Amino acid sequence: MKQELLGKLNTQILGKNVIYYENIDSTQLKAKEIKDIMKDGTIIIANSQTAGIGTHERTWYMGEGENIAFTLILKPQCNIAKISNITITIAECMVDAIKKLYNKQLNIKLPNDLMCNGKKVGGILTRKYY
Repeated sequence: MKQELLGKLNTQILGKNVIYYENIDSTQLKAKEIKDIMKDGTIIIANSQTAGIGTHERTWYMGEGENIAFTLILKPQCNIAKISNITITIAECMVDAIKKLYNKQLNIKLPNDLMCNGKKVGGILTRKYY
């Protein structure tokens, strides 16, 4: 799977290091655990999660093999306050990308949900781990 991903990425940082799990408790928890030893742009991806984390610490449920669960480890070299709108920016980029690639219209339900035909198809959770 890692080679499939790397072969399709046109990026200098994001996804140059991919860690794949068939099953994991949470990609967010793993990122928090290994953030200090991983490179900027590392993607932690899983086929299934047993304890995914959503907004306000809510549980994020996903069926095995039916969803994509991943976490990006980013180490911005700027004042973190200057990127306070990053969640909505990511959502807007996802809407644009899905439209361009698949001609499907997504909508954003604030603060972080991606919706298609009135159903949630994704969520974006950004966290600061120091």
